[in-house]
Parts: sequence; C-alpha cells; structure tokens
Amino acid sequence: MIATIKRLGVIVYQRLFNLDDLSVKFPISVKGIIIENNRVLLLKNENLIYDLPGGKVEPHQSLEEALIDEFKEETNLDVKIKSLIELKKLHLNKRDILIATYQVENTSNHPIKISYENWGYTFIKINELEKYNIKPWIIELIKNNFVS
Repeated sequence: MIATIKRLGVIVYQRLFNLDDLSVKFPISVKGIIIENNRVLLLKNENLIYDLPGGKVEPHQSLEEALIDEFKEETNLDVKIKSLIELKKLHLNKRDILIATYQVENTSNHPIKISYENWGYTFIKINELEKYNIKPWIIELIKNNFVS
C-alpha cells in the first residue's frame, strides 16, 4: 500500500514538474575536420591556439545544421558532412561541454575568408601537428582517425 502511494506521488510530481529541467545541463558544441592533401584546416582562435572550425549548437538546430552554419560563418566554406568521428565530453572554462566532431568535405569554390572571431587559418600537415599550439585532444583525435 505504501509503495503504491509512493508510485502515485511520483506520477503526480512528474505531471506537475518537468524532471528534465532538474537534470544537469551542459552546452553542446560541434567541430569539423577538413583533410586536404594530408593537411587539416585549423583556425587560430582568440587565445592564439589552433582549433577546428565549429561552435555552439543553438536550441533550434540539429548538430549537423549547426556545423554547416558555423563553417560558413567562420570560413566562408560550404561543407557536406561525411561522418561523425567522435562524441567527447570535456571540461573547459570551468564547465562540462559535449563536443561532436565530424569529418566534412568542402563543397564550395569560395575562398576561405575567416570571421572576426579568429585571427587566422592554416592547413597543417597531420604529421606536424605537435609543432603547433593545438589542443592535445584535437591532435589525438586527428592522429587516431586519419593516420594509417
């Protein structure tokens, strides 16, 4: 009898309150990897660290839509998503963030034109990534997925 009352209490509570709103939340970010001639496109961010193009996912966007929009905004390139490479939870800037990284293909003939958010761009040879100021998780991800 007591168990039944508890179950009914849970049902009523769930109807009154959205339990998903009580869960721990953290932002989602998307990143894209373009490999051309065994070189990867990287952007120099505001901290002068090379990073993959991408950004935060807005509530109305799918992960793929967000990545396509971020690529266009940050590089002026149109891209086609080839495959999801990795989902990874990282602790950055004192918070947890989920990062979805995709392999993408450049489908435009537009020149690269970076946005105001970045300080530059470059294509870096995969076997020379360690020579640059790049986040270690990015180097590991690229080496694990694009070195044979």
